[in-house]
Amino acid sequence: MNALGNASLFSLFSIVISAAPMVAGFAFALRPAATRLALVRALTLVGLFVTAANIISGAVNVLLYLARQSPVTPSPPGEFYTPIAEMLVIPFIGFVFLALAWTGVAIGLRKPFDH
Repeated sequence: MNALGNASLFSLFSIVISAAPMVAGFAFALRPAATRLALVRALTLVGLFVTAANIISGAVNVLLYLARQSPVTPSPPGEFYTPIAEMLVIPFIGFVFLALAWTGVAIGLRKPFDH
């Protein structure tokens, strides 16, 4: 849970944005309609783009952290891998939300609805 405690506001906001397709996917599972399916598709693109932006933002922060390290002192592997692991927690959560969104769509597609 240390990774979420160290997360930036952008990262926390991206979790909220990535949860929107999941909510729309569950709404489609409960009451399938063509408009809800279109909303899930659009929100999925938003979730993918914000997750990709979060990965890039985290990679930039890790590279800045590594650039500030002293070149004389060798960096132990823990100081290298820990920021990368923390960087990947938020995108992982975003991709899980997207997977849950499309699980809801798959459940909703089993029911007849207006195409």
